[in-house]
Amino acid sequence: MPVEVLFPDVELQTLRAYAKTKALKPPLLLGEAVRMVAKTGGYLGRNNDPPPGHELIWQH
Repeated sequence: MPVEVLFPDVELQTLRAYAKTKALKPPLLLGEAVRMVAKTGGYLGRNNDPPPGHELIWQH
């Protein structure tokens, strides 16, 4: 799904600015945006890590 489905404009602007400062591709899909938000909170995204979800994002 496109990221615009669940992320409002102000959040998308923030994620795009964050991606630019880290030399990352800005998120185009919802899953990419969720992973980017999770990584700002410490999610590492290793091969054995479960995908980020509400428990991982809000637990910290």
